[in-house]
Amino acid sequence: ALYSVVVTTACGNGYGNFGDGACASARFRYPKHTARGADGSYYVADTGFHRIRRIKDAAVQTLAGQGSAGYVNGIGSVARFHSPTGIGVDAQGALYVSDTGNHTIRKVSKTGLVSALSGDGQGGFADGPTNLARFNSPSDLYATAAGQVFVLDANNRRVRFVAADGSASTVAGTGSSGQADGAVSVATFR
Repeated sequence: ALYSVVVTTACGNGYGNFGDGACASARFRYPKHTARGADGSYYVADTGFHRIRRIKDAAVQTLAGQGSAGYVNGIGSVARFHSPTGIGVDAQGALYVSDTGNHTIRKVSKTGLVSALSGDGQGGFADGPTNLARFNSPSDLYATAAGQVFVLDANNRRVRFVAADGSASTVAGTGSSGQADGAVSVATFR
């Protein structure tokens, strides 16, 4: 069977300069992933502008990030990200972000307060408590309703799990490059 697909632009005008506002005039730079909130809002990891954006009622608004790469926790435009890519939302409306360039999983509250959930900001590999865990360019993630996060830890070639308290553990992958199926202790990713 053949299917007819129609593609339309939901938000963004195709130009790379930054701009919040009505969807028809809003601008993004390398938006990577989106997540849908319970209220119908869509959240965007705007990688090129180092911001977290919200789309609601046909308008785009910056929720967190000041637009230049860096690492700062804080509220709204005080916070800084470095190439955020993955994004997810829990049942309470908190956001979880793979802050790829900072090698950290960040949490954004409903009010826009950004904090580190897991990772010490240094690229590497370590399971453990929030301040000792290390990631290496985490890319995508999936957040559960209860605020637990599954992370694709790209340069570590592993799937990681971050508990609500921020502790990280490895779900699958040895860290070696490959394409092996099997038990989580022998599976490899490329």
